[in-house]
Amino acid sequence: MMVTRFWAARRGRHSAPPPLYLDSYDCLGKTTGSSESSPRRITLAASYGITRRRRGGVRYATPMPRNAAGAPPARPKRDVEIGIFLVGLLCLMVELLHTRMLAFFLGSISNFLAIPVALFGLATGSLLVQRERKRDARRLIAILQALVLPVLAATFVGFFAVANAFFPVIHVSLENPYGDAARMLAYSGIFLPSYAIFGALLALYFDEGAQSIGRLYCFDLAGAASGCLLLPLVLTWAGLPPAIMTVLFGALALLAATPPIWNARRRLAVGVGAVGTCVVAFLAYRGSVLEEHPDVVRLSRYVLPGYAGKDMEEVRVRWNDLARTSLVRAENRNPQAGDPAWGIVQDDGISNVRVVRWDPAAQPADILPGSLHHTLPFLMGHAPKRILVLFAGVGRDMVELDGMAQGRADITGVELNPAVVDLFRDPLLAGMNLRAFHARPNIHLVVREGRDFLNHDRGRYDLVFVATNGSTDAGRTGHTRKFLDTYEAMASYLDHLAPGPGSMMVFVNQPVIHKAESLRLLFAERGLGDFGQAVFAFGAPETRGQDSMVVKPGGLTPDEIAAIDRKVASWPHPRRVLYSPAGAGLPSFVDAVLGRSRGPLVTDDRPFVHEVSWRDFELLPAQARFNDQLYAGSWIKVFTILLFGAVSVAVMALVGLRRGRERRVPWPWVLYFFVAGVSYMCVEIGLIAQTELFLGSPLYAVAVVLALFLAGSGLGAYLQDRLRVFRGPATLVLPGIVATIAAIAWGVLATHLCNARLLSLPLPLKILCAALSVVPAGTFLGMFYPFGVERVVEAGRRAAVPATYAMATLSSVWGASWAMTAITNLGFQAVILMGAAGYALTGALVLVARRLRT
Repeated sequence: MMVTRFWAARRGRHSAPPPLYLDSYDCLGKTTGSSESSPRRITLAASYGITRRRRGGVRYATPMPRNAAGAPPARPKRDVEIGIFLVGLLCLMVELLHTRMLAFFLGSISNFLAIPVALFGLATGSLLVQRERKRDARRLIAILQALVLPVLAATFVGFFAVANAFFPVIHVSLENPYGDAARMLAYSGIFLPSYAIFGALLALYFDEGAQSIGRLYCFDLAGAASGCLLLPLVLTWAGLPPAIMTVLFGALALLAATPPIWNARRRLAVGVGAVGTCVVAFLAYRGSVLEEHPDVVRLSRYVLPGYAGKDMEEVRVRWNDLARTSLVRAENRNPQAGDPAWGIVQDDGISNVRVVRWDPAAQPADILPGSLHHTLPFLMGHAPKRILVLFAGVGRDMVELDGMAQGRADITGVELNPAVVDLFRDPLLAGMNLRAFHARPNIHLVVREGRDFLNHDRGRYDLVFVATNGSTDAGRTGHTRKFLDTYEAMASYLDHLAPGPGSMMVFVNQPVIHKAESLRLLFAERGLGDFGQAVFAFGAPETRGQDSMVVKPGGLTPDEIAAIDRKVASWPHPRRVLYSPAGAGLPSFVDAVLGRSRGPLVTDDRPFVHEVSWRDFELLPAQARFNDQLYAGSWIKVFTILLFGAVSVAVMALVGLRRGRERRVPWPWVLYFFVAGVSYMCVEIGLIAQTELFLGSPLYAVAVVLALFLAGSGLGAYLQDRLRVFRGPATLVLPGIVATIAAIAWGVLATHLCNARLLSLPLPLKILCAALSVVPAGTFLGMFYPFGVERVVEAGRRAAVPATYAMATLSSVWGASWAMTAITNLGFQAVILMGAAGYALTGALVLVARRLRT
């Protein structure tokens, strides 16, 4: 979700700015209270064919059907259109990179803070341009476009330099909102200048082509949508340094599109920029820049503990849209220890894989002392012939299960991250014999999203082995793995079990109490017998939610229960019994299994194992409380909501009470912009989250759905600007609000039907279905901001337009924070419907504003 979590809030400027409105003197080159004329304004108005018309006592600048010479009205300059497309492309790509990088450098708890940093920078740049009016806007555009490339290059090179020099100690166990504050300030200061330049350029572009603002905004959204598609693809298939270089080459293209003011200087600047970009690319290829150097001992503490720094090295690093994946080697100083130890670390240690060697001659007796979960089916007296392994990684679980089965089982492993799977082919791991292991005809390692695999696979298995899935952190990373924890996933697991008394499921080191609740209901619905006699659960006392569970639909016999008991009791690392059919267990788990209590069911609509805790929130808790990562994750989400809520109230008071009637936004319209912005985020984030499962990949969900939603919003802004779909309060309140709520309801229904009925469609048809589901809602939602600005200006508040932009931006930040937190506790559909209710409230606010004006 989170995942999905960052890219949606970037649309703070989710609708087009208004047409060019001029007061009574603007077309004469004068402003109220001034007797000076401006030839540039006269020339600008004449060249664009602007005339004045009066509506409600306010004069507006509108394009003339034809100019004095009979020519068609002027359109935005081609270089402005190209420039705004490239800025939209670059800005979104930088935001996506920023968020992806912070997931490693800052931690997945706090990486969503890249979103308010980006919006703050955009707002700062646009407000500076608004405050410091320049006589030659095109000259300022040329200067800023020329600055984009060096500023972006300095941003990325400086980011890695600061991270390596001052913050090399990185690990998920160190995530602490208090300790992260210094890193967050440093990283924000590095990226702010880039965002400020983007905000200033956007403001100048819209001012330059204000007579065709809808057209320009479509170019901006087209660029942003293209960035949504391009960046995840480059990041996935090429890695982080090539993705950064793609951004820099895009900045070079923006430099080449500089308005032709100084042709000779522009050619020189483009030449110097090209040379500089190639130098950065060469240095990145050599590993001199754009490469991180974390403390490898701390980073790999969960997977390779006990080694000294001089004995450890990161030998492979691969970034993609899912994680930073690194292969770590630890040299054994003991000559009898054999080959080096190998571990795979994803991001900041949030997921870890110990690489094991495949020995064709290994016997079960060699595996039993060092393995717990893999041995249980065999100790219970069963020999599964077909095995399915979820979260297979590089194949460690498959190796141990194959050893216990003596090579006689057909084993299929499913892993989401291709960067992990590719490592078994790495020459450095030749001594681990994994290439030969995976080349065997009975071993199949599939790179695919888990639910997508289950939806297409028709196989039946004697053992479904759900390996460690990191679901403790699934709510904050946004991976689709959370959809393997749900009630629907449990039903799919049962569907994939082969008939027979020995078929079973094993869940390894993950929260299982909610799975027990789902399976209990499924057992009752399918008539599978007494669930209380089919489950055995155990866990480590010092962990929270890292438990294990064996489920055998045929029921556990006394001999099987005794076999599990003996293995758990003999394991050198202490384990406690959570539930046993023999009668032992933890009261809360016993109640869940027996149905005496029930927590919120984890479903595809609310696929989060852990809720955000509001009741335990303290404004300034003791630092020791942040040792609990679940509490730390909840605290920072609640704190962010409260912080931006307080800022929002302050800004609303500022824009509603500031001196000067023309600069003050009427209170009903202050609330209108805020409610509309929050509602937009609720609908957008909810629909994107619901479509994530349908498309079967986090990459497709980010790239395709967000691009479609942005394109729909751009279309809505264009239609409102050109056709005035909402012509006044009457058309907004009755047909407009009704049509908007209907489009949102269609999005909820369509995405639900897609998830329930169409998961087996091929990807091209899925993309088409996603477009039909989300574009109608995006189109109507894109019309509300330009409508509100038009009403404010008609009320004689032309100078208050920048304040409406600030409200839209701020409400988007708060709305995104709220929506990403609310879906954890309430579910996707509830948050989407909350957004629909918000748009109904905007209609009421429009009526209040109309009545007050009357």
